Amino acid sequence: MKTGLAVPLILSLTVIGPTLEELLFQAGIQKGIFKRLNPWIAIILTAIIFAGAHNVTLNWSFLNRFLSGVAFGYVYQKTDDIKMAILSHSISNLLPLIICFMHAWS
Repeated sequence: MKTGLAVPLILSLTVIGPTLEELLFQAGIQKGIFKRLNPWIAIILTAIIFAGAHNVTLNWSFLNRFLSGVAFGYVYQKTDDIKMAILSHSISNLLPLIICFMHAWS
């Protein structure tokens, strides 16, 4: 973490990635392709696709991504504001990054 890649990594994990992923998964799939479905069905299907895009094997990592996808989808469904889904995704990515940086700098 003490390299010149720290800034691109932070931007990728907290701004670029969450923005592009929420636009694709929540705005594009959940409220786009699945807009005629029951909202909870749309959230769950989108979360499965989200988790699969991050990890193709069924393990704890897949479950973690699935639950994150449900949370982001719920935030978007409840607020109808993609910025809130992006913010929640960014914070979700930022917390482990902070821990990683604290460990690397200690």
